[in-house]
Amino acid sequence: MKNLIAAAAFTAAIFAQSAMAQNALPQQDGSALISESVDYSDLDLSNEAGRARLDHRIRIAIQQVCGTASDSDLEGKNEVRRCRAATRDRIANIRDIAIASAARPSPISIVSGRDPADGKGADGSAQN
Repeated sequence: MKNLIAAAAFTAAIFAQSAMAQNALPQQDGSALISESVDYSDLDLSNEAGRARLDHRIRIAIQQVCGTASDSDLEGKNEVRRCRAATRDRIANIRDIAIASAARPSPISIVSGRDPADGKGADGSAQN
């Protein structure tokens, strides 16, 4: 039970932004990560249609924070693909908590693990 409460408190802290607001989060090295909030307060997550709408909004937000790459940029395409997969994995638990606590909706914050300016991850490592 304590883990569930801690997870809910963590989730609430992450969800503190307004609906679909995009922000740049400054990092210690001077770079910035892109953040996107997903509001689901208008959805009924107790049914499949509401959960499908939430998943759609999450997919759109992940596309926004990870960006795109030119079709001719194979390395860039692979980096975007990795960013989307990693971001999806990072927020999967938050999504599940949101569904479990559907009685108290809050926006989901999606943050990429890369700086779009230099292609490096949040930890400074190259995202190849």
